[in-house]
Amino acid sequence: MKNELEAFVQNNGLTGEMFFIINDNDNYIYRRVILHDENTEPLITENFKKSITDEIIKRISINDNGDAIIDNITDMNYEHKGVYYFDIASEDKSTIIKIIEEISSLTVADNPIDFKFNDVNLDNIIGLVYHMSDGDKNIFLYQHRYPNFLHKKSRLSFLGEGDVLVPIPYDMINISKVIDFFVFDGISYAINIKLLEERYGLTQVIDNMVSEVTPKIIEMEIVNKSVLAEPEKIFDDMKDDRGFMRKLARVLKNGILELNIDVNIVNEIKTSFPTIGRNIDIINDDNGMQYIKLTSKARKKAFIRLLNDEAVRSVLTQKPSIAQNHKPEKISLPHDVINS
Repeated sequence: MKNELEAFVQNNGLTGEMFFIINDNDNYIYRRVILHDENTEPLITENFKKSITDEIIKRISINDNGDAIIDNITDMNYEHKGVYYFDIASEDKSTIIKIIEEISSLTVADNPIDFKFNDVNLDNIIGLVYHMSDGDKNIFLYQHRYPNFLHKKSRLSFLGEGDVLVPIPYDMINISKVIDFFVFDGISYAINIKLLEERYGLTQVIDNMVSEVTPKIIEMEIVNKSVLAEPEKIFDDMKDDRGFMRKLARVLKNGILELNIDVNIVNEIKTSFPTIGRNIDIINDDNGMQYIKLTSKARKKAFIRLLNDEAVRSVLTQKPSIAQNHKPEKISLPHDVINS
């Protein structure tokens, strides 16, 4: 994709069109914005060509095989600025994300309704979609409406004209270079994960993943569910800690639950990695079985860090360390380690 985007922005024949997404009495709709001035469309298109380079292309890393490194949103690996596949199921996408994708599916035969500045309160604009095309490939860029998007006229709004100030008789909008989400060649991507979580439905997706992964964690042999009054609510006290909730959701897809992790492995990690180990307590039940104690927020955080395989050892020095956002290989542990 990176090479395709680089070739795309080098094309001097790109054209663009704009859409506003509007809150119409809590019903989200879109309208095409007519760019009458012959200088307006090329100016905006040039603005977003630079944005594609700065906001998208520069974020995409390449692996040793020359392939673009693009994680899924639901992998929950957000510590590094990147571009993410929008792998959220359709039923879990927010209405506005669905509208962006609906706009991206318009054809030349479609005739979208035009935006009328006299009919719509500019305060109701949620964001804009800018469609760029070279006649073959298409990209749809979404920009959220930020506080500086709209400048409303007032008695003290002025414009410099020559050497004097004259009143501004109209409202103005400001289009920035920001890209929050985009659709390229029919595939949806996200850039601004923070915005996606705060405004566009990712919080609910994370909570759904947590609801799915929690019973799987409880069923692990290293968790003593018999001492939990309501096992399914074991992480409810952590819901306000969104960083923790993302890490907890990450366990669903990182492959760790497929491994047969037992107390022996946990004890080894506890001994070798004191940063995590100091908050991991192993206790014996009445039958002499060993389990991890999960009775405090600190213990729960340490446990989830363990399940995210953040305890790593240097290949060169064999020194232990904690790797934030370490992505475990989705393979089984060696048979002798699992059964040690």
